[in-house]
This record gives sequence, structure tokens and C-alpha cells, in this order.
Amino acid sequence: MFAYDAELGLRWVKNAPREFTEDGFMALLECAEIEGVSARTFSEAVKAVTRTKEPFYGVCTVMISGVSRRFEVSLNPHINDRILGVAYDSGRHTADDRAIRSLSLELAHRTKNLMAVISSLATQTARRFDNFAEFKARFTGQIGALSHAHDAIASTGWDGAILERIATAQIRYDRPHADVTITGDALNVMLTPNAAQNLAMVLNELAGVAEGTARIRFEAVLLEDGRLSMVWTTGHPVPVGELWLDLLTKVAPMTLDGTGEIIENEYKFSYALTCRADHFVQGVTPDKA
Repeated sequence: MFAYDAELGLRWVKNAPREFTEDGFMALLECAEIEGVSARTFSEAVKAVTRTKEPFYGVCTVMISGVSRRFEVSLNPHINDRILGVAYDSGRHTADDRAIRSLSLELAHRTKNLMAVISSLATQTARRFDNFAEFKARFTGQIGALSHAHDAIASTGWDGAILERIATAQIRYDRPHADVTITGDALNVMLTPNAAQNLAMVLNELAGVAEGTARIRFEAVLLEDGRLSMVWTTGHPVPVGELWLDLLTKVAPMTLDGTGEIIENEYKFSYALTCRADHFVQGVTPDKA
């Protein structure tokens, strides 16, 4: 058992494996990856519980005296923003056991996340449209965006999705005037599955309110500080009131650890989104998509 304070400082540890000091075991555990959650580490899971106030359960593997041992980890928010946790040693296991369990956890995790996303899409879209026809058109579009994103992700074995493929699928679809420009190192960027999914929804949302004849331009570049900068622009103003503003200025930027800014005037409309380097990798050739 262990506890963290509101600043993520380790407060106490009880009953660590006898091969380790209490602090030594926690240092090892904090670096361990959670099985089936897209390479999230134990430390990242602790930060997520602090941020969301939601309990977390996962399984990670730790090497003890040359033997791979599985620990079932539960993290629970407590009073005064503390986190109480338990790491249960479920014993040694074979590579086959680990692979099967990892795949099962990955499937369960992704299914749960996808259902949560679809539920949120339905709720947020229903709030913005008064009649069923408008709701159906926009909701169907968002589901289509998710489907395209998942096709791109699946083609890489769920490693992620090439940025250019996500942008092209959402912007050039049925829009002959669209222009997707990805320059320099950004051309070989692969987004993580979560980042690809969020970008697909953002671009679909923006395209959904653009006039059919409007020229759309999407530019992506890597900034000097390592962030990915993406700017969507159309030559006509758009009905901002019809946009899912929370997605553009809060949800997507927070998920990508970046910023989302709307820039509008009487001549054009632009949306700028940045993404921290944690959410993509460089040096991937587009043909891998």
C-alpha cells in the first residue's frame, strides 16, 4: 500500500517486496508500463487520477531478482486531493500469459474509451441542434471521422496514424478546393491513437460548418520547441455559433497538452491547434500508413 499527496509526492509505503526498500520499489514501479493502455506508465496513471478524480485499475510488470512479476495496481482519489494505492503481487507469469492478458486489457480499454467518446459526441451534438435532421447529419459525420481515424490507426497495428492521412481523409473528402500542406519534419509525423482520434473530430467539426465552395487550407509544421502546430483556414467566415467550441478550445487542446485558438474576421476563419511532442513520433514514412 502507498499514498501520494496533492503535489504527487510519495507520502508513505507499506509492505514493499522484501527484495527492495520501500522507496526503491516505488521508484521501480513508477517507471513500469501499464499493460494494455498504450504505453501509459504508472506515474502517468497517478497524474491522471489527480487530474480527473477518477479511480484507476491496471496491471504492470516489474522485474524482481531476474523474474518478471505482475502487479495489479489500483489508485483511488482520497480526501485533501491525496491518492491511496495498492499494488498486489499476482506472481510470476510466462510471456504467453502476459501477451494474452495485455491484448485483453487493450481491447477492454479501447472499447470503453470509444463508447465514452461516442456517448459524448451524441450528447454534445444534441445540445447544439434543435431538429433531428441537423443532429443526424453532424453526428453521422463525427462517427465517420472516428471510423476513418480508426482505419488509419488499425493499418499500423495500432501504433498510431500518419498525420497527412488523417488530415487528407477529413478535409479533402468531397472538397476539390481543399489544400493539405504538411512541411519539413512534420511530413513524417505519426500521431498516437488518441491524438489521431481527437484531430479527426476537430477537422470534421471545422469542415462541417464551412461553405461547400470555400477553399480550405490545412498547414502543419514542427515548432522549434518540439511541438506540432496545425492551422486550419477557410477563405470565408463560418457560423461560429454552430461549432462545438468546447471541443476546439478545451477538450482537444487539453487532451493534446497544447492550445486551441479561434481567429476570425469578416474575410476568413482560422483555427490553430498545437500538440506536445508526447503525442506523436517523427521519422515515420507515409507509406507505413
